[in-house]
Amino acid sequence: MEDVIINGEWDYSCTTLKTVYMEDVESGCPREAQCSPNPCENGGHCTDNWREFKCKCERPYLGRTCQYNMTFATFGYENITNGYVTVKVIDTAKRTVSSVVDICMFIRTREGHGDIFYLGTDPQDDLKLEDKTCIRAQLKDGNLRVSFQFDITDGYTIDGARLNDENKHLIQVTRNVTLLEVKINGTEHFRKTISATRDLNVTVFYLVGLPQVSKYIRQAVDSRQFEKKQTPQVHFKGIIQDVKISNGTTIIVFEFFPPMLTEKTS
Repeated sequence: MEDVIINGEWDYSCTTLKTVYMEDVESGCPREAQCSPNPCENGGHCTDNWREFKCKCERPYLGRTCQYNMTFATFGYENITNGYVTVKVIDTAKRTVSSVVDICMFIRTREGHGDIFYLGTDPQDDLKLEDKTCIRAQLKDGNLRVSFQFDITDGYTIDGARLNDENKHLIQVTRNVTLLEVKINGTEHFRKTISATRDLNVTVFYLVGLPQVSKYIRQAVDSRQFEKKQTPQVHFKGIIQDVKISNGTTIIVFEFFPPMLTEKTS
């Protein structure tokens, strides 16, 4: 503060004002700018909070100064063709994402085909087809293909972004009750309103492939008739990093390995 006037008078150095008392008041402004130079690494955005700073890190970086990143995992190394990750979903998490769910992760590959993730009812569960729900993402001819199964099975190929160019891509699939959205690198590529409002019955989360026993999956012919169709499985071959599932407020982070310290960048 400066140039403060109280009841028409104010003199910081005056000792005759008996009604003004100062406690822990310093003359001048000795503080240092907190964001100059920027203490946040790897493109982090700095906020000057007067006597301290706060970094907002770009994914996949984290830490007080964005000095760490989420360690990536390599799948399909050399001749491995059937590796996958299974995450059993507990009841608390199941309720969290039953009607609103956002699934996002970085992928990098040069292969044109492969399963990326499956979130929903375990295909191996002995349930009627109408009781099974899921959201599934795959690569098809280098493009992202997303399938939703609630009342019937709908699949959509998201054109306009080749994902098998060996570059890192952020994919994001969102279901908000009846609204379905798909974003690639922050840009919306698909948006659709559906009539199905039933909850997503989540019991398992698979990454890069499903167990071979479930190579037969049911696909909808119409809203009442179903047939078994053999669907060849191709497990994802490449790198996956910073996998997150949320409902807009609660975020679940999947750490393959502990975060890794990054080298400083200007």
